[in-house]
Amino acid sequence: MFELPRERVEAAFRGLLELPDAALERPWRWRSSEQDVRYGLYRLHEVIGESRSELDLDAMPAAWSSMAAQATAARWDLHGLLLGVTDIEQAPAAGEWSVRETLSHLAAAQRNWEWLAGWWLARARAGEPIPLEGPRPEERPAWLGPRDADGTPDEIRRRIDRYADGSIAHLAELDRRGLLDTPVMWSRTAEVTIRFYPYRWAAHLREHTQQIDRALLALGPRSELERVVRILAAAYGELEGAALGVAESVATEVLGTTAESVARHADEVRQAALASA
Repeated sequence: MFELPRERVEAAFRGLLELPDAALERPWRWRSSEQDVRYGLYRLHEVIGESRSELDLDAMPAAWSSMAAQATAARWDLHGLLLGVTDIEQAPAAGEWSVRETLSHLAAAQRNWEWLAGWWLARARAGEPIPLEGPRPEERPAWLGPRDADGTPDEIRRRIDRYADGSIAHLAELDRRGLLDTPVMWSRTAEVTIRFYPYRWAAHLREHTQQIDRALLALGPRSELERVVRILAAAYGELEGAALGVAESVATEVLGTTAESVARHADEVRQAALASA
């Protein structure tokens, strides 16, 4: 789901992170106006924002897409925070999780939610009721893929994306089948409905993104460029989330065009910063 635009946008942001903070004061010319590189970066925010007008958002979006948009924005905030981060082993203090442990928890949770949504959907497709108590322990499969903590930060984030995309696909069909208000259990302790879960996905991502942010700050200061790139990633996440509510062909075209514009503009700003170093 939208993998190619994501890759182009991330590559553009990663290139910007190669610049030092001192580059933000260097000159950058936009049209006939003499600006600085800092504005060039925030011009990217405008480019992404302008793309929202290309999405046909007049019609009321389906419930599933509005729910999934929140989780999509939340995971892009995580992506923006972690772009360029390579050291995820060190815990900020005794008894606290390292970034790797927190990412592993996020991946495991999203994997479980993808499987659970698929289990609900399989019951519905088979014409069977969705039981309140959920699947029995013996129905849960043994996990045969890579451990959630394995790999680089980028590999773990891509894993989270795959699980989230699968969860969203299941959610869309559950909505089309009119099942979002089906009673189910949350964590075996609270009765909720299926509608509760996508909001929980988003809140869970936000909670642990903040935990990772605190851990990274405890290990060392963050550059202004890192903070700006996180803002830009969040803006793109809002765009991708909004794109869930339109026809797939329109979403693919708009996100693809936006990714091209972001890549081109980011390269122009980067080259200007390097030329005046």
